[in-house]
Amino acid sequence: MIVSGPSLRNTPSGWPRISALLASGKTPGDLGFSEKITPGDLNRAVSRYRLCRSFNRVLLDSYSKDTEAGYSALFKLFLTWSAFECFLSCVGLTRENCEPILRNHKPIKLAGKIRDIDKEQVFWLFVQSRLHSPKQKQELENAYYGKTDNITILASSIRHIFAHGPLTPNANGTSPEAVINICSILCQFLVDVVDAEFKSRVSRLAR
Repeated sequence: MIVSGPSLRNTPSGWPRISALLASGKTPGDLGFSEKITPGDLNRAVSRYRLCRSFNRVLLDSYSKDTEAGYSALFKLFLTWSAFECFLSCVGLTRENCEPILRNHKPIKLAGKIRDIDKEQVFWLFVQSRLHSPKQKQELENAYYGKTDNITILASSIRHIFAHGPLTPNANGTSPEAVINICSILCQFLVDVVDAEFKSRVSRLAR
């Protein structure tokens, strides 16, 4: 199926070209994606990406505007992480080994921005305290302090503890504004990585 019209809004760069090639009989492997996936897998990943890019906000009765905005940011990160995970499977990567595709997007600089937002370390300490694996705790610390390019543990940890209940926009005295800003820059980072990877595959096809 060739995707066109309004359904192309908020899709990755180059998706119309890739979608057309899939419809013509090309396989994802032919186009630089994993040999193990199907066109349906790639379509689902793009649908997840489009959903997170199209998400605006949640509407909540009897909540302050700041808290509602904080929950909106957490939900957006939840959706964005889901899209990113789907994309990783399409390129044969996992969260643990995706560092090479992150480096061009200045992840260490991003970690610095998060530290500037969370100057008292209230938010990140709350997130770290809810992780059970010592390995993950150390990985999160390395990411937070810019000791690794693979900062995806920041997004996946926030998504995990939000999905399982402990994390709210006010958790541990964190301000909703800090949650909004941290989630926003993480979301932008992840969608930028996915978009750039799609764009690079289309560029290779044009050579």
